[in-house]
Amino acid sequence: MATLGYTTTDGSAGFGVNVNLALFAKYTMPATGGNSVTLHCYVNNLGAGDANVYMALYSDDAANNLPANRLAAAVTIVKATGGPAEASGTFEVALAANTPYWIVFVTAANLEMYYMATGAGDSGYYNIGSTTLPDDFGDSAASDRTWEYVMWVTYNESGGAVPVKAATIRRRRS
Repeated sequence: MATLGYTTTDGSAGFGVNVNLALFAKYTMPATGGNSVTLHCYVNNLGAGDANVYMALYSDDAANNLPANRLAAAVTIVKATGGPAEASGTFEVALAANTPYWIVFVTAANLEMYYMATGAGDSGYYNIGSTTLPDDFGDSAASDRTWEYVMWVTYNESGGAVPVKAATIRRRRS
């Protein structure tokens, strides 16, 4: 199994995430493609109950540097009471080599999402008004960040070595 995204919580901080706030980050596949298996994220401070976490993988809208079309969605129940928890959901999508993809996350409860303020990578957040991830983000206005949210895809590679992290470094113009 290989990973695409940001997988470590070492030195990361919690970012308060409200209900219906979609977080997204763009990562580019290395020279080897594969088939995705699971979407993951790392969250904290879930309170006394369970929280539904919705994640999806999107194609890239290169013109607007935003997520474009939803390729797959995964719904995950995070069962934790206050401490850090890894959320994950299973799906399958073919991932092409050297192609950018967006991982998108939205929650049905207030919580903290881990991130690194590295100044590298493309990411953002946008209030989508519900926990239903859209089929297409269109050219929706979105806040621009250079954070790396702790969320990733695991996939079966189609051959060759794959780096743990392969983020693009490009800022969206306002």
